[in-house]
Amino acid sequence: MLFYRDIVKNFFDRLIALALLVVLFPVWAVIAFLIYLDFRESPFFQQLRIGYKCRSFGILKFKKMREIYKDGKLLPEEERMTRLGRILRRFSLDEIPQLLNIVKGDMSFIGPRPLLARYLPYYSPLERRRHLVRPGLTGLAQVHGRVAVDWTQRFEYDLKYIENLSFFLDLKIIFLTVKSVVDSAVRPIDNPLKVLPRFDQYRNFIRLPGQNDDLQQLQTLILSHCPDFESDFVARLVKRDYFGKVDFDSFVLLDDFDGKYNSFAIFRFDDGSVDQICLYVNTSVWAEDEMRKKYHDLARLYARHFQILRNKALPSC
Repeated sequence: MLFYRDIVKNFFDRLIALALLVVLFPVWAVIAFLIYLDFRESPFFQQLRIGYKCRSFGILKFKKMREIYKDGKLLPEEERMTRLGRILRRFSLDEIPQLLNIVKGDMSFIGPRPLLARYLPYYSPLERRRHLVRPGLTGLAQVHGRVAVDWTQRFEYDLKYIENLSFFLDLKIIFLTVKSVVDSAVRPIDNPLKVLPRFDQYRNFIRLPGQNDDLQQLQTLILSHCPDFESDFVARLVKRDYFGKVDFDSFVLLDDFDGKYNSFAIFRFDDGSVDQICLYVNTSVWAEDEMRKKYHDLARLYARHFQILRNKALPSC
């Protein structure tokens, strides 16, 4: 699998992408010219994404939306999409410039879709395994529906692809992708502009301590609300590399509201069970019952992932 992933797949990705760039140049030129006439500026849109081994890169697309604000807020995509942009999205033509990303080695034809850099702190440890392969133009999740699957299902498909990566699986995904594009061309789509909620919004109530956090402030907060804890234990807990190690049995989940820690929970794993050993919720900011449930639901997800991860490789993120 490693030989196919790192040598064969990467070589043919770049070779085929380069050939397609030459063949599709007339289509590229026409689309770019039409977008330029519409926007009167560069027809390309670049955005920071996270790719192989958690390296960031600028993904390239054709522009489909205008920057339109109301009351200081960006309007939803449906209201900013141009008429040409709707056509490009429906037939996935806005993805053509990503052939350059493949030639550069940032992407592959097949793999998990590269997601926004700001989503990175919200992944569970298992979900970060999606960065063990190069991201793709299409993938197992995409052929099961662009937005027909929620975020949890999408990550499950991504991880299933990584575990079963092979030449024949890639061929199957290519066939299903072509079928999906043809189907979208001949059959009306209920809502071609429907998009998933942003992943940071999907999990915005929770995150893990990061490298730029004020860990001393967090340590003081925990000690003030968990008087039975030893300061040395808390110091070790908040400084751990949560995504790079799985040989521990306690972890912290916390909220950050306006730059302040307003709630946190500390859990312990033991033979698959999840025990809450300390909880603090600022009820002027969050409803305690709601936060308690959210913390516990995510803790169970993390516990399941840690059990799987004990013998798995993790990218260094």
